[in-house]
Amino acid sequence: MTFNYDTLLDSEFPSVTRQIETMSDHVSDENYKLIKVHGTINWAREVRTPLDGLHSKNTWQVGQELIERADSLDVSGNYRILTTHPTELLPEPRIPIFPALAIPVQRKQTFECPADHIELLRECIAQTTKLLIIGWRATEYHFMELLKMIRLGTRGLVVAGGKANAEEIIDRLNREGVQANWFHTEGGFTDFAAQRVADKFLR
Repeated sequence: MTFNYDTLLDSEFPSVTRQIETMSDHVSDENYKLIKVHGTINWAREVRTPLDGLHSKNTWQVGQELIERADSLDVSGNYRILTTHPTELLPEPRIPIFPALAIPVQRKQTFECPADHIELLRECIAQTTKLLIIGWRATEYHFMELLKMIRLGTRGLVVAGGKANAEEIIDRLNREGVQANWFHTEGGFTDFAAQRVADKFLR
């Protein structure tokens, strides 16, 4: 599960399972799933709001109109993966689309992610026995609520900028009721990767 908008994990996904070409490819493998709760740079959602003169406008003009009407748009839950930019208009039947990205504010109550992905995330969290947290400051409280479903006895490893940062994150998780047997690395991500700590933790 990632909060990041980039496609770094997507590009490496075929090394363990399949190429991501459709939304279902993120989660359909039995062993490996990639859930992007804040959306990503190549996702968009179809817009239900009709736009006048759509067939006479190019993607830049459609994008400008979507920006101007953003607060009144009816944006559907139909997600698309796109490979071209700008991404304001699908080909025939020329459906306007809206970028699927969420600003990660602390008190945000919704995710920018297909509903079935979130439901699967709930199921996975409930079955989790080891939780590896890398670079997350534990400040998105809507996700914190999901993490409260982890099993008693779950082992958690926090990788942050260093020991002090990791201890602060663990303290925040404990205060919010995310109970696990927490551990942390002494150094940051570089040491974590170079020393192959993940291999030892997940083995």
